[in-house]
Amino acid sequence: KAAVSNFTQWLAVHLAPVGIRVNAIAPGFFLTEQLRYLAFDAAGNLFVADTGNFTIRRISPAGEVSTFAGQVGAAANLDGSGADATGSAARFGNVYSIATDALGNLYVGDEHVVRRITPGAVVTTIAGRWGHCGGIDWPPEMASFCFINGIATDRAGNILVSSGNT
Repeated sequence: KAAVSNFTQWLAVHLAPVGIRVNAIAPGFFLTEQLRYLAFDAAGNLFVADTGNFTIRRISPAGEVSTFAGQVGAAANLDGSGADATGSAARFGNVYSIATDALGNLYVGDEHVVRRITPGAVVTTIAGRWGHCGGIDWPPEMASFCFINGIATDRAGNILVSSGNT
């Protein structure tokens, strides 16, 4: 419990300057769905899907908080136009899941699409269709998801996606 309390306090202190409020983390936090909003890279950076602000935040091992991709308050268009870009020029809808791979890329489930964010903050939609909710698995450009609620990568480089309007 002490570790969870200390982590909660650390998050609250380091996220407050960028307007992210942390109230409490339940003791079972790391085993629940709340983990889908967080991902670590090999360098120890913590990435947070800041859904309400349409951004991906990075917290360095030294505790420095920055906006890695997206711009606070600037949501993606429903058709995805202008969404794929670099850094603060990228736009997000509702990111509810985030994961990393062995190469340092981030993968986010952004409503109905899967997006890759490179270590250089280049954001690209790689699967799914903007504004289209469905259940087609392949090929990536024709795939359709309905509210991606989980994303992960495996050691072989596969991207695993869970979706459903639940």
